[in-house]
Amino acid sequence: NCNHSLPYVKRPLEIEAYKTAVVEAKALGLDENRILEYLDSDLINSDELVQLASSVGINYEESND
Repeated sequence: NCNHSLPYVKRPLEIEAYKTAVVEAKALGLDENRILEYLDSDLINSDELVQLASSVGINYEESND
């Protein structure tokens, strides 16, 4: 189920896992800025972070104002 031919932020399995983590983080009361800190990692660059955030329902621009 893990398609390594796709970039990390476009892999369906990764997106589903991060969506679950975002739902749980929101349920725990974390705001979008804190969730973005969680999503950011050494595995992705800033453009990919924007893409991942969008894929999991986090608005990167609004969160970083």
